[in-house]
Amino acid sequence: MTTKHSFWALSWQVFCAIWVVATAAILYHFTFGNYGEFDPQQRWLDAQPSLTLSALDLPPQQGLTLVHVRRSFCSCNPLADNHRDSVPDQVEQHQLDITRVEAAGFSMPASPAALIFDGDELIYAGPYASGALCSVENSLIEDILVGQQRLAGPFLNGLVKACRCLS
Repeated sequence: MTTKHSFWALSWQVFCAIWVVATAAILYHFTFGNYGEFDPQQRWLDAQPSLTLSALDLPPQQGLTLVHVRRSFCSCNPLADNHRDSVPDQVEQHQLDITRVEAAGFSMPASPAALIFDGDELIYAGPYASGALCSVENSLIEDILVGQQRLAGPFLNGLVKACRCLS
């Protein structure tokens, strides 16, 4: 093997190695870049939720109401759409931009998020599901929405890891 041939062979191997590492890093970033704790600064730990549907300028309903909170251009929004499509028909649904929720005085650490109200009272705030892909199979809200789980009081679910875009 000539020196020139071995130089090009080595150069090609180095190029391929750099390409594989760069591709893996890019894939990791786009897959897990928005994955993590929903409230990493733990703003919700000592919070006393006082948010109501009325404060959001939404009419209180009899039974459960699900408010979908989103931020434009968040890469996790399409994953949250699967949860919106699986909500039981008897649950009233609304969609709001995160800025409207924060203007009502409620601190949102991330989005997309689900806010569940029983009547006018907030009973759940947090991600739709756990896991990087926020799949319906890992839903955190389904049992609440179908009445299989009752919460003793407001539950601000900020410690779970999910796909989210931080505020």
